[in-house]
Amino acid sequence: MYASEAVQHQYQQQQKRQRGSCFPTCKTPDKRDFMDSDPPRTTDDFYRHYDPWIGIGTAIILALFFILIAFKTFMTWFIRRITIWRYRYQKYREKSKMDSNLINHTTESIAMTTQIADNGHIIVS
Repeated sequence: MYASEAVQHQYQQQQKRQRGSCFPTCKTPDKRDFMDSDPPRTTDDFYRHYDPWIGIGTAIILALFFILIAFKTFMTWFIRRITIWRYRYQKYREKSKMDSNLINHTTESIAMTTQIADNGHIIVS
């Protein structure tokens, strides 16, 4: 019994050495999904039950995710631009209101008459 195990071990060692000798050009084994009870062993087996809608659905979900991110980015930029525009418009309105008040104030002060009293004081009426 031990002799057969030793022979089997030697045979496995020889197989490992033989596999290692062709290293760069060795054919890699087919990838298998061990979660499946009966995984496909060749590409023909894999594509026999392949459903293209799985890939199409994944592509649609990724595209929707990309569109959502792009839309959110655009809306954030747009809201910021509107906020800046409102701020500038408010400042413009305040400035024009102050300018009009200043113009009205100066025209009123021009219309006022000033008197100089005999003691040197200015009287504004």
